[in-house]
Amino acid sequence: MDFLLSPLSHLVFIVTGQHVHPEQLIFLISLILSFIGSYIYKHYVQTSRISFENQLVISSLFGAWIFYLNWGWFIWIPVLDVVVSYLLVRFISPSSSHRYVFVFSMLVLALCHLRTLYLFVFYTPDDASGDYTGTMMVITQRITSLSFSIADGFSNRHDLLSDNQKKHAVRKIPSFTEYFSYSFCFLGIIAGPLVFYNHFMEHMRPKRDEDGKPVSSPSSIVAVTTKWCMGLIFIAVFWIGGEYLPPTLSMDPQYISTTPLWRRMFYVYFSMFVARSKYYGVWLICDAINNEAGIGFNGYTANGKPKWDLISNINIPNIEFATGLKTYIDNWNIMTVQWIRLISYDRLQPKYRTLGSFILSAFWHGFLPGYYMMFLTAHIFLLVQRKVRRAIRPKF
Repeated sequence: MDFLLSPLSHLVFIVTGQHVHPEQLIFLISLILSFIGSYIYKHYVQTSRISFENQLVISSLFGAWIFYLNWGWFIWIPVLDVVVSYLLVRFISPSSSHRYVFVFSMLVLALCHLRTLYLFVFYTPDDASGDYTGTMMVITQRITSLSFSIADGFSNRHDLLSDNQKKHAVRKIPSFTEYFSYSFCFLGIIAGPLVFYNHFMEHMRPKRDEDGKPVSSPSSIVAVTTKWCMGLIFIAVFWIGGEYLPPTLSMDPQYISTTPLWRRMFYVYFSMFVARSKYYGVWLICDAINNEAGIGFNGYTANGKPKWDLISNINIPNIEFATGLKTYIDNWNIMTVQWIRLISYDRLQPKYRTLGSFILSAFWHGFLPGYYMMFLTAHIFLLVQRKVRRAIRPKF
């Protein structure tokens, strides 16, 4: 792909005046290919002419190709992760297999993060920025959430499960085709979002009416168009704004010594908004890709309009105008919050839930020290916020 990426990158520079890293360009191309694939899959693959097994094979092979397009023969890592995890699920009792899957999958992810950290420390941040750990993080979520859901589905103490665990419980060991397709589905192979197994299979094997015709979801064209447009705008904000508002300037000693505090506070906010725009843009586009394929329908509003936010990873207004840390956490990387709740928060003793969930989140993100500083201090801030709210809220 190098012979195509260099001319395309140069063309983007001529048109926009912005330098685009080849890895970023192939990432955006992969999103576009995934969107085209979602349309083709929904209208031409998910038909009665193609067997369900073959539909799953097509979905997973296209996802594997998308991964290979970005990171080449590193594809052996997620393939190994998925195959070994499936063998653990298949041949170990469901009451304990989820523990082995969790340890193995998190170990694989940890090794990927260590490689990224090595590149970051001993080479340059650019060498580590275009790696495959983001995809491995999503695959880890899928593998571990499914293994825990299988354990819940085969549990003899169903009455002790939380409502969330009952909702996601899987009562049948998937076939290898189903397992591999869920892990490698092209709709979320690049940057998610996480789709829980039951919802994924409901989409892949759509319900049918009395005449045997598939029951389709309402049109998603408005949601898809809106999310694509907003996503592209946020990506443009990130690419262009990053040139004028680099976050590193706020740490420059000369800037700190010569700039009033109030101006530095405004600069931190707007520069970090530009940095967040990368995530806003990618998550909105990934959401649109799934919506185009029919995944993410969440019923109707009070006005009868369809809601396509079941797997949305971000609620931008609630992030930008958050009134507290809890609001921020609940609206940022939403599907990851749900994953942590399913495999950690709902299973730990109450006094360990919050801290344990933050530690899991930090470990899942990698080994850069900033992650651990952020999540551990967030734990303290959240505890303080709860105590203050309990003390003050009743007075108003």
